[in-house]
Amino acid sequence: MSEIPPHKHCPVCGISIPPDQEFCSKACEEKWNLMMRQKKKSIYLMWVLVAILVVIMFSSYLLR
Repeated sequence: MSEIPPHKHCPVCGISIPPDQEFCSKACEEKWNLMMRQKKKSIYLMWVLVAILVVIMFSSYLLR
């Protein structure tokens, strides 16, 4: 059986890359950065909606 050289895989496309690289190309790096920005936005939006819900619930309790 042949030994597989040290490597890892691009987190975007899965292509085998050397262990010292993070991405196989600039296009994959840009796509990753875009995905991370979108993920951060969605998490931020979720927390804003939770905060609004808490304010609505608390204010309805106080205004009874």
